[in-house]
Amino acid sequence: MKYKRMVCLLSVLIFVGNSLAQSGYRDIQWGSTKLSARKMAIGYFGDRYLETESKLIFNSPFQGNDAVYTFFFTDDSLHTVTIKSELPYALSDEKKFSENFEKSEKAIDDLTMRINGKYGRPVLDEQVGTDLFLRWEDGDTEIELFVQRSFKYKILMSYRWIPFFERRKEVKIQQYQNEL
Repeated sequence: MKYKRMVCLLSVLIFVGNSLAQSGYRDIQWGSTKLSARKMAIGYFGDRYLETESKLIFNSPFQGNDAVYTFFFTDDSLHTVTIKSELPYALSDEKKFSENFEKSEKAIDDLTMRINGKYGRPVLDEQVGTDLFLRWEDGDTEIELFVQRSFKYKILMSYRWIPFFERRKEVKIQQYQNEL
């Protein structure tokens, strides 16, 4: 009986935890200072990184492929995280074109299904030529996936803090109105 209660309680906790809206990237909260974000990111990506005044850059796998994770800061406040990756299947080899094309498409389908499973259906789903652009919103986070289909598929995912960009837009509008 205790086992059933524990399993039930654990299931409820997992469900509630997964249903909470995104308020950052992983456990790194939006608005975190660079020092705080760096400490958390090192736990995920290791202690090898590049740092500029407005960025932290880590190299780490994404979906099993090499990727570059970039954390963007303005006024020492985290507002965007991007992940750039490239699938390893070259479509320039005529003999393996069909096989590599199918592997590339399957990788993108799998990624999209995983994101849909976490955030639901996208609020925007666009195909521009052969490229793919999807957008999800979860709480105060906007998640975008851009796939450039060329001789190697390039993936760009971004997580953005919506209120940060809305405030910046309001400030710019106010500046334009003050100029009149």
